[in-house]
Amino acid sequence: FIMVTTSDTYTFDCGEQTLDTQDLWASRLADFVFLSFVFLTLGVLSPSVDVVEFSKLEIRSVVAGDSQSNFINQATWMLLAALASILVLKQPSRFFSAVPLVWPLFLVLVYCLASAAWSQHPELTVRRSVALIVTAYSLLVSVTYSSHPMRPALLCYIAFWVLLVMNIASFLLPVAFDESGYFRGVAGHKNALGATACLAIFTGIVCFSEVKSAALKLGCSLYLAMWSMLLLLSVSKTSIVLAGLVPIAVWYLDVMSRFLRINSAVVLCGHLFFGITLGFLIYYSVGLGPLDIARALYPDVTFTGRTPIWSFMMGLLNDHWLLGIGF
Repeated sequence: FIMVTTSDTYTFDCGEQTLDTQDLWASRLADFVFLSFVFLTLGVLSPSVDVVEFSKLEIRSVVAGDSQSNFINQATWMLLAALASILVLKQPSRFFSAVPLVWPLFLVLVYCLASAAWSQHPELTVRRSVALIVTAYSLLVSVTYSSHPMRPALLCYIAFWVLLVMNIASFLLPVAFDESGYFRGVAGHKNALGATACLAIFTGIVCFSEVKSAALKLGCSLYLAMWSMLLLLSVSKTSIVLAGLVPIAVWYLDVMSRFLRINSAVVLCGHLFFGITLGFLIYYSVGLGPLDIARALYPDVTFTGRTPIWSFMMGLLNDHWLLGIGF
């Protein structure tokens, strides 16, 4: 934390970088925008300590409440985007040089906004698309104007430390565990906590590999141990599996990329192509489909009884298979 907030020179494996006054000012504002984005996204500023038990509510009333606009939330994100725009106006070339690198992001944003033309609820699609554009813009600008590629990871690390303390403190609250006895902390739901813990663990692994001080490594080890404990207490199965598989997959892709001397994205696409081809061969030769293979690994292919959700989604896919039903 001291290194991130006070030093103007940052030393990592990739070398040393010293900032001039203008770049330092831009970096500090970018840090503020990015940290605000992370705090808002993770719910650090709005912890769920008054949790609603969905089993006691009508689904229709829950959906109706979630679909309503929130003026304070919208104003907060617009203010964040305005602060990000100051950076763009000061150094526009830096932002526009980053745009071609993230063209898939813009493709998704345009598609979401265009989907209002065939959406069943166009006003809701437009509002959510604009919200997505504003948040994506704030994130892109804050990362683009960061002083170092590792700085956003360190800021995430700080935010996850704050959230870790909040979740541990929530053990004293009556809403810390749901009706099934699973820990949800201040996330509102065990699966939300599981996903947060998963991302926190990934961030901790990155920071552990970058810091050099023995004291910082010890603190990072404690951080990883406590987030792992919260992840297990949440009993979020998907997040628990991903927390183990994703680091292994990233390590494997990195090793293969270095061995073959090609980009890791190419290695990933090659493996995906191989997996899809293998799946087709198995299906046409043996007659085993994806569900049959999944059932061999895990008996409940609906993932803990979510059959109505899959049925609902498949019905929408059959009726709107080309363009979807809007964002």
